[in-house]
Amino acid sequence: MTTLFTMILSVVVSCYAAFIAWCLLQWWRTAAAGYVRSQGLPKVTVLLPVRNEASAIANTISCIANQDYPDDRLELIVLDDHSTDGTSAIVDRSFALAPSLNARLLVVPGPGSKKAAIALGVEHASGEWILATDGDTTFGRGWVRSMMDAAADPEVRLVCGPVLLKNGLPSTLPGRIASMESAALSVLAAAGITGRHPFFCNGANMAYRREDFIKSGGY
Repeated sequence: MTTLFTMILSVVVSCYAAFIAWCLLQWWRTAAAGYVRSQGLPKVTVLLPVRNEASAIANTISCIANQDYPDDRLELIVLDDHSTDGTSAIVDRSFALAPSLNARLLVVPGPGSKKAAIALGVEHASGEWILATDGDTTFGRGWVRSMMDAAADPEVRLVCGPVLLKNGLPSTLPGRIASMESAALSVLAAAGITGRHPFFCNGANMAYRREDFIKSGGY
């Protein structure tokens, strides 16, 4: 029994080590890869499905309004999914502070859900590309441009980016573990995509062609 257990444990450990080595190799390939800045900038619609994000939504909209991307090529659609904390009022005030931002607020009808919010946003979007994120997310000024640079190849149909947990976690051991886990998942996602065996990607930093979403039937 001991010998059998040892053999099984050895196989499991060896497989796990091989998987980690493969992920590290793909991560190195990801880090070494570069993208040529796209000369033609596609029109992008940022979808922001929210529910009770009154404490964070203004900062998220400010980040989008300050993007290093032409105003006439960028659209923001905030989709309020039955918020009860005054999120919509904060969204309206945030829009007033960014008059050059092509933005609008839509209310999700019916029982609502994040999937329903995204489907509604895609239906009303005018962008060639859909860029999805969350109402408590922040990004640098080059976020939209960097995602579209990665999409410059016409064969690229979906672009995924990393998401790191920074604020809102306690400085305790569980909070730090959650932060490290989030970073590790981003590494695994990048490794899988680079190795052409994608496991998943984070919906808070994902871009895809609108026509593909529609052709697939959505959700």
